[in-house]
Amino acid sequence: MNDHQFFKRWEAIKQKGRFRYALTQGIKYGIFLTVFMNIIKMTKGLSFSQSFFSPTILFEWLIFTLFGMLVFGTFMWWLNNYFFGKKN
Repeated sequence: MNDHQFFKRWEAIKQKGRFRYALTQGIKYGIFLTVFMNIIKMTKGLSFSQSFFSPTILFEWLIFTLFGMLVFGTFMWWLNNYFFGKKN
């Protein structure tokens, strides 16, 4: 992605707001990390159904999503604003 595309994309994202950005990034992060952690569990000997259909998977996804919103989403918002301000 070149600088012009970044500026246009980041301006559109900023218009929608920090909460929405953190929410979408948190959901993506939560899904990715939940799937990744359950694949790791499968390599440790659990079956697919034990890993992905366990009662704890919703709890794991919720925790990873909240972490993604509060930490990852906030950090990425700050980082993108930093690069936007530095290049602008």
